[in-house]
Amino acid sequence: MSFSGVFSEFLSKAWSDHGNHPEQTAQSLPTGLELCKSPDDVISLVNLTAHLYTEHHPKFIEGERHLREFAKNSFAKGTPAEFAVARTIAAFRMCEGTLDPETDRMGLTPGDLARALGFAASALSVRDSVRAEKFLKLALSLVASLELTATDGIARGMAIAGNNASASVLELSDLPEQCEPTEQQRSFMLLAAETARKYWEIAGTWLETERAEHHLANCYLRAGKVEEAREHAKLCLSISESNGALPLEMFFALEGLGKIEKVTLGKVTVPTLERATEWFDKIAEADKTWAQASFDKLQSYGSGEEISST
Repeated sequence: MSFSGVFSEFLSKAWSDHGNHPEQTAQSLPTGLELCKSPDDVISLVNLTAHLYTEHHPKFIEGERHLREFAKNSFAKGTPAEFAVARTIAAFRMCEGTLDPETDRMGLTPGDLARALGFAASALSVRDSVRAEKFLKLALSLVASLELTATDGIARGMAIAGNNASASVLELSDLPEQCEPTEQQRSFMLLAAETARKYWEIAGTWLETERAEHHLANCYLRAGKVEEAREHAKLCLSISESNGALPLEMFFALEGLGKIEKVTLGKVTVPTLERATEWFDKIAEADKTWAQASFDKLQSYGSGEEISST
């Protein structure tokens, strides 16, 4: 087994374990660093650390200590991994509240600072949506004057940050305590979702753009803006149809329209439900399993009744 293979095994196990055992995963990071054999390995370890310390183990100072050790690795110095470490340290400090990016940019380029701001905005989207919105707006102002490409990483970073931030707010009502977003959170959610849509068009393919439209429709519907939701749901379906999308994409495009019909008409129209059923039946079995709940709910909408989510 090659050295890189050993790191790959470590990384796979860490991602598998991190949700249920965040502290143990954090303690294993020095071992992962010893196994790194390329800048890409270090970047992968940075990504794991960034996720771990923002989503599951929010001890930003501790996370920064690990990152500073990563920076000493020979595969980090003078490579893209060095910038990944610097961006993540900046983001951790923003989350901790020890760095004001308007007065201290830590020597980062506008593009790297924007990516750090976007990541911090995503990490704080539920914990502190006011600061998250401030960071996202600052990131948008930084990238506005840049000529972005699909390969420079900035557009992709902004797209991911916008998607993750908006998804976190969108999912608030799905939590056990059924916490509805505040007016400020809804406004931030829409800004973040629009950001994802804009930058996926640069960084992704039609598939990412189509899914961003579906996500926008869901966000606008949650915010009570039905006509805007309908517009984005139609765009999602149009992009899917124009590109010969797989049944899974076609089903969810129609599912998005069905949810809007439920709100405006009280139930899903027969044509929409019939088309959605036709495409659902064509979905590969591996995907059908997790799409089943959405299909069951859509069918309940067709009868004018909503099934329980429990």
